[in-house]
Amino acid sequence: MSRLELNGFGVSYAGSAALRGVDLTLAESDLLWVVGRNGSGRSSLLRGLMGLAATQGTARLDAQPLGALAPWEIARLGVGYAPDTREVFGTLSVRENLAVVPVRAAWCTASDLLERFAPLQARARVAAARLSGGEQKLLAIARAALGATRLLLVDEPYEGLAAAMCDEVDAVLAQARKAGVSVICTDRGLERSAAKANAWLLLGAGEPRHYGPPAAGHPAFEEWMTE
Repeated sequence: MSRLELNGFGVSYAGSAALRGVDLTLAESDLLWVVGRNGSGRSSLLRGLMGLAATQGTARLDAQPLGALAPWEIARLGVGYAPDTREVFGTLSVRENLAVVPVRAAWCTASDLLERFAPLQARARVAAARLSGGEQKLLAIARAALGATRLLLVDEPYEGLAAAMCDEVDAVLAQARKAGVSVICTDRGLERSAAKANAWLLLGAGEPRHYGPPAAGHPAFEEWMTE
């Protein structure tokens, strides 16, 4: 059973705190939606979990500390990460980008994902640098999904996507959860996340303002939505 536990978790860049004081537990198949305005620490949370930024406090995946591990070591634990910046291998084709994933999830295949993400299927032999921003987003999500045997991290999953592709992303997230993979997604709003998440984490100015079951009527959310 996959279990992610954060205690006093924080992230800093060059000694300056971008995120602090996050305490949460994510069980197998849970979906946590992290919301907040730009600069609130949403992306920093995922970067810290992936070993791409200095962290404080503790993060444990199935009781194994992540803090001292390099990003490639965390990936080999079965953590898939799709950053908002996409970070695809520009000189490699779509298929080649999917072929270099170090760990292979049993719940999906590259062929499955290409069939689901039709724009990628049509350009499977094209270098990733020649894809549109939305296509690169889909490729980043597909690559992360292939490596997610325990935890899937997706930063801004819907950015730049048509509604039909947003639905396909939702289907991939649901498939991951059905296979027992825990999922964390970030977003600036609540529109698509409201009906899906087990819990929300609302961040503001680098600190948690609310963590718990979906509750749009919570005072912290009401204050945030009217700011």
